[in-house]
Amino acid sequence: MDKEQGYNSFLASASGLSCYEENNIPDGAILPYMTYQGISDSLGSVCFSVCTIWDRSSSWAFLDGKKKEMEEYIGGGRLISIDNGRIFFCKGSPFAQRVKDASDQTVKGWTFNLQIEFLTEY
Repeated sequence: MDKEQGYNSFLASASGLSCYEENNIPDGAILPYMTYQGISDSLGSVCFSVCTIWDRSSSWAFLDGKKKEMEEYIGGGRLISIDNGRIFFCKGSPFAQRVKDASDQTVKGWTFNLQIEFLTEY
């Protein structure tokens, strides 16, 4: 699994949802899902990335539950193995913020800030 696949796999495990790079959401994707910034770097690099869980609802209950799942999954940090190395994920600051879609008030989400350290050879 390369870095990009590892990042997607981590987010899918953390959220329990389908995850899409924010510039590559497939036509017909059905909410709820997560979007994320595609990033990559090399050995020892610390990066920051943003991901968002989106849903269409009049309530925040489902999204609040997903935020709690993300907090618990990441905890104090989580290390995953990938080809030629590992990636360490931890919470950025602020960790989460509520957001709404400007064009559809029933679409809302939680945006998460992640700190990511690439421990890879390339």
